[in-house]
Amino acid sequence: LYGAIRPPCAAMSPESRPHGPDMLDLSHGPYLAGDFCALDAYFAPVVMRLKYHSLPVTDQSQIYMAKICEHPAVRDWVSGAVASAEFLEFEEPFRLSANDPEPV
Repeated sequence: LYGAIRPPCAAMSPESRPHGPDMLDLSHGPYLAGDFCALDAYFAPVVMRLKYHSLPVTDQSQIYMAKICEHPAVRDWVSGAVASAEFLEFEEPFRLSANDPEPV
């Protein structure tokens, strides 16, 4: 996951990025330290940015990102943010309305 956001690696396709042990390899997953913990919660905003900006990531990172997005704590966090968000049209030109949580 970290390699997916490092500037030198960002321009490379996921297949050509350097491979080596990362936290998922070391913990044997499915989360960065084995079970869901504060480390995964810390990276949840990064996962959301990677997801919504459609940045290229490895297959392993895709699986991790899906696990993070499916976790109940992350779902609660996202739904709470959407429910409490104040829609200001001039600040959010890529959303159609306050009821549109996904950017166009």
